[in-house]
Amino acid sequence: MYKFLFILLYALCFGSTMTQAQRWTWSVTAEASLDKPKNAHGVFTSNYKPRWGGSLGVKTTCALGENASHWFGEASLLLANRGWIDRNFAVGDDKQTDWKLKANYLELPLRLGYRFAYNERMAFKLYAGPYVAVGLWGGDKAGSMTNHDLFTADKYKRFDWGLSGYGSIVYQRWEIGLGYSAALSNPAGDSWKLMKAKDKRIILSLSYCLN
Repeated sequence: MYKFLFILLYALCFGSTMTQAQRWTWSVTAEASLDKPKNAHGVFTSNYKPRWGGSLGVKTTCALGENASHWFGEASLLLANRGWIDRNFAVGDDKQTDWKLKANYLELPLRLGYRFAYNERMAFKLYAGPYVAVGLWGGDKAGSMTNHDLFTADKYKRFDWGLSGYGSIVYQRWEIGLGYSAALSNPAGDSWKLMKAKDKRIILSLSYCLN
């Protein structure tokens, strides 16, 4: 039910953006993120610590008005690297080590926001919206044990979705922003169904407008 409602919200946002677009711009974008799922306690106890991730891709922004300050819609296509580090993980003979996971996704965020024009060269933006992501490849490592079957062995689900929000400063063709992203689904598949590792990220982004 939640999955259906989320996809419906995604489609409605995309449809409203497309029908009202006045002006389109294209940008290349790069992000650095600090990933840390919420610690879980219970049957499967975890103690996550922050891990650096990132993404690269392109985005398109469409103005929903002709004034200098206006509403806008934004869609991106990103190759995103996410993951976590579970510290003090026990492997054989009660030895403690870090359990590390890396997952690579094709991510499609869609956001709506407002652009506040300061002058002809500078503006401020606030925007938020949903994202969907498809897992491409990934693996995990604990001590000397390394696996590269994160999605194929059903440890992680291939489909992920969530929400993200940003605030940014635009100066001429450059844009730098700070954002937060939170997954709404537990990524663990049937093989790791007792695990709770919803992705949460603090994001620093840098974009350059091409037109």
